[in-house]
Formats: sequence, C-alpha cells, structure tokens
Amino acid sequence: MRLSRVVPSIVTIFVLVGIGAAQAAPSLTLTTLQQQIAASRNVTRVSPVVPNPAQMNSSDAWMYSGLRYAVSEKCFRMGDTSTVTHPKPCLGGDLSSSTTIVIFGDSAVGNWTPALRAAGKIHHWRIASLQYEGCMMAFLSSESETCQAFHRRLPATIAALHPTMVIGVGGTTSYGSVFDTSFAQGVADAMSAMRAESPSSKYVLWGTSPLLPLAGPACVIARPSRVNTCGVPFRREETAPKTFGATATRDWRAARLAKVKFVPVDRLFCAESWCPAVVDHTLVYIDTMHISERYSLRLEPLVSSTISSILSSTNSAG
Repeated sequence: MRLSRVVPSIVTIFVLVGIGAAQAAPSLTLTTLQQQIAASRNVTRVSPVVPNPAQMNSSDAWMYSGLRYAVSEKCFRMGDTSTVTHPKPCLGGDLSSSTTIVIFGDSAVGNWTPALRAAGKIHHWRIASLQYEGCMMAFLSSESETCQAFHRRLPATIAALHPTMVIGVGGTTSYGSVFDTSFAQGVADAMSAMRAESPSSKYVLWGTSPLLPLAGPACVIARPSRVNTCGVPFRREETAPKTFGATATRDWRAARLAKVKFVPVDRLFCAESWCPAVVDHTLVYIDTMHISERYSLRLEPLVSSTISSILSSTNSAG
C-alpha cells in the first residue's frame, strides 16, 4: 500500500471541544490551536515571548519544562542510579483518585507531565510518571545495560500502581526511518511486558513531538526579526529518515504492531507544513526537543479530551 494512502488513514482522536483548565486557555480547541499555529508563520517579530528565551541558558533550560518535576521530587532522573533498581514514580493530579494514568519513557515524558497533572486535578485522575533520561520507551536489546535494567523493572513497578491507563511516549532517540522495524518491535515488546503484569489496563502510544534543527530559545534570540523562520517543516507523506513526517508514520505503524491506541501529536505543533518554535507569544521548546511547561499547560484541554475519550472507549487497541 502506498504511503500516501496509509498516512491519511490515521484517525486523530483529539476531540475538538476543549475542556476548561485552570492554567490553560479554557476555550482552546484543536481548531483554535491550528489557527494560532498557522498564524505564527506570518509573524516575524514576537514580544513578549514567554518564557523569556533571554533568561534561559543551556544549563538551566530544564527549569522551564516538565523535567523540573523529576528533579525537584527526586524520582526518576538520570544520574540517580537507585531509580534503576528501585523505580520511584513522580505522582501528581488527584492523589486520592482510583483512576491512575501512568506515562513512561525517556525525558520526553516531561513534555506531557504539566498538561497531564493539570488534567488530573480537574478530572480527578492520579498521574504517575516514570522516566529515565536517555532510555527510550521501546524495549531494545541495542540499548545500554542500564536502560535494559530500567525496562526490566518497569512492568512490576507500573503494576503496583494499579494503572487504569498506561501511556508510552515517543522520545528523541526514537527518530528514524518510517520502515524502522526494530523500533516497532521494541514498542510491541514494551507493551507486551506491561500487559503481562497489568492485563486490564488500557494501552496507548503517545506520538513523538518535533525535533528542531536549532534550539528554540537560541533561534529566537538570534533571529528577533525572523522568528517565523524558527521551526521545522512537516509533511505527512515524508519518508526520509529523521524527518517528522517519517517519525509520525513510524509511530503509527509501531502502535498497530503493538495493538495499542495511537495518539498522533503533529496537529498540536504543526500547521500548513510548518512546526514553529513560538505560538501566540508562547515559546514551544526549551531546546531542540523538550517542550516548555507553559506550552504543555496550554495543551491541557486537548490532552484532557484525548484521555477522556480513551478512558470511555471499550478497548485499548489502536
């Protein structure tokens, strides 16, 4: 089957009617967000940009993202090897809830932690995040022994949380060819291991977000009158390795093999073949791939509607 016919068949499950959020625009819908993203292509100067890229440097940029939760709460993070042998989830949302949403993977987990926690408080979900920077969510024998040890302990750790839903999130090291069968098999192996321990949970592969050629803050600072050139092109039919289009299709194929729900994220970041670094005064990225906490919170209504849709579905297959 030709790729041009495969990709349009991906069904985006984001609900167009946004759900109000205390820390994000309550009226946000996917249509509105798409309009804002498209409009940014024609805006050459943006002031102010929040968070302020001039106040960020490469060593502390993580403080402006969801990665700060893992650091401040001393749960999963690189450099703390005890998290390999004794995994400790970061917990947020409604801690007393019997509905537990678990998200696992590499540092890309931090991209969605702010939105999920905000959603959890509104909808009374407990949010548990399990991340280890540099260890992608797919279970691959080619990864380091540390990552493999982390993966071996994940299923039992997640099962102990009695998860209602388990989300594996795509990460930066998972970029590759649209025909990357090793990644697809790694996703299937990860989900199979989780299912063996938590058979009644719903399973989701959350799509990989864009990878910029230049860090968002650095680009905005270097091009104050050409902010609209800070970003990355996107075409769903793209097949060249490491392009966002190829990555999005590779994720979809991996979800099909693993028999899990797939949540594509391209429409949360891209419109009219472009994925900008700034959307409506909001800095989207703190580097080349990690999302700012502010933008994550902005996406809460759409994340809420997506999670709600999956929770109400009768199966977890994509």
